[in-house]
Amino acid sequence: MMIDRSENLEKKRAIALKFKEYFFNFGMVDTIISDVTQDMHISKKTFYKYFPGGKQDCLYFIFYDIAKDSKSEIEKILSDKANFAKTTSAEILSILFQKIYELVLPFMYGNKAQTKEDYLIENQIVGNAYADVFSDIIKPFLSQGKEADQFHFSNLDLTYEAITAIVKKSIALIYDVQHEKSQVAAIQQETIELILKILN
Repeated sequence: MMIDRSENLEKKRAIALKFKEYFFNFGMVDTIISDVTQDMHISKKTFYKYFPGGKQDCLYFIFYDIAKDSKSEIEKILSDKANFAKTTSAEILSILFQKIYELVLPFMYGNKAQTKEDYLIENQIVGNAYADVFSDIIKPFLSQGKEADQFHFSNLDLTYEAITAIVKKSIALIYDVQHEKSQVAAIQQETIELILKILN
C-alpha cells in the first residue's frame, strides 16, 4: 500500500496549526499535549506519529515553515545585484542581518513563555529552524565573499554555526530588554559588528 505523502503532510500541518495556537497563547513548555489532542479529537498516539520528538519537534516544524515563508525576503536582498553593484559583501551582510531581525523579532515579542528558562528552550529550537532554512542562501553568499577576498575564514560550516549561535544569543539578550528600543538597537548593531569581525 502506497503512502500518500501529501495527505500526511497536510495532516501534520493541521496538527501543527492547532499546536501553534496553544504555543502562541501559553508557550511551548506550558502547552499540554492532551489538551490540544482532545481539542482536535485525535489521540496522543496520532500526535506522536507525526511528531516523534514531541512538542519540540512540533515547534521546530512550525517555525521551519514560517522561516521558509521569510526566505523569499532574504533571497530578494541577495538577488538585488543592481542596487548592490558598488556595495561590499560586509555591507550587504549587515543589511541582510537587519532584515533577519525584522523577520524574527515579532515572533520573539509575541512569545508567551512563562519563565526565562522556558523562553531559552524555545529560542534555541526556533533559532535552529531559521538557521537550517537560511543556510542554503547565506552559506553561498559567505563563500562568494571569501572568493572575492572580502571575507576571511577557514571552515564554512564552523563559521556559519558560530554566526547562528551569536544571533540566537543576541535574540535571548533582546528578550530581556525588549521594552527598551535603544538597547534592542544596540544589541543588534553589536551583533552585526561581531559577525563582521569573525569574517574579517
